[in-house]
Amino acid sequence: MLSLNKTLGHLGIALCNSTLALSLLGAAALIPGCVAGSDEPCSDGACEGELGDGLDVGSGEAEDVGEAESALGVNDVGVIPASACPSNFEQITIFMDDEDTSNGNDHGGWIGATQSNSNTRFIFCRVAGSSFKPLNTGEPYAVLKLGGTCPAGSEAFSRTFDNEDTSNSNSSTGNIFPNTSTQSPSKTTLAFCLFRGSASAMSTFPNLGFNYGILARANLSKSVGVGWDGWIETDDEDTANGNSMSFSWSALDFAKTNDALQIVSNEADSKTRLRMTRVQ
Repeated sequence: MLSLNKTLGHLGIALCNSTLALSLLGAAALIPGCVAGSDEPCSDGACEGELGDGLDVGSGEAEDVGEAESALGVNDVGVIPASACPSNFEQITIFMDDEDTSNGNDHGGWIGATQSNSNTRFIFCRVAGSSFKPLNTGEPYAVLKLGGTCPAGSEAFSRTFDNEDTSNSNSSTGNIFPNTSTQSPSKTTLAFCLFRGSASAMSTFPNLGFNYGILARANLSKSVGVGWDGWIETDDEDTANGNSMSFSWSALDFAKTNDALQIVSNEADSKTRLRMTRVQ
């Protein structure tokens, strides 16, 4: 598959170049899915009212949370917790061993439980994808894909990180499929579900019983307020870097491709930037 890192570069570069566009036909590929396992952390609303974190059982919030838990399955997604996931939600971790030489990892603003130093540790909570819909403002956002298919109203794309080659220590916990983490080859692939505006839309992000965020470009109107944007930048393998992007739509669908690349983007010097914001 053609590496879009070699062709797209920074967001929007050469997207309108027709020669390049024709060369990208067929480069987009849907990441093969794998149905999440049956060891669900909570089902049938058994955990209603047990989440804490300010959950108002008498307000109807507990019913929303219980419904979200009981729907876990093929459309599962991952959100970014402000700290750790509550005990009745599966916590997913994906550790990336980033470039060792002159490491340039960086981050700023709100990144929740994500850990960014000379390496990167992503932390996500598995939740029901059916709780999420496109926003009524039409603004794009993304969540980690953790089921066989993305929820209705969203489409899949992925980022493959070429991680440190020397003594690689990539690792993960929990059921991360369809995402992958391997030491040989030293690569991590994160799959995402991209939501964009549609007629069947939501006005606010769902209450899940804990504080969380999603991936989105800066200044999302549905964030919890000004100053809750954040970003991380990963310094990926420098030598013969093999970073790439894949889309479930044609790479020539520039509107979708641009939206995805404003959230997860190629950066100079074999780096990747992911943008996120807290929404609950």
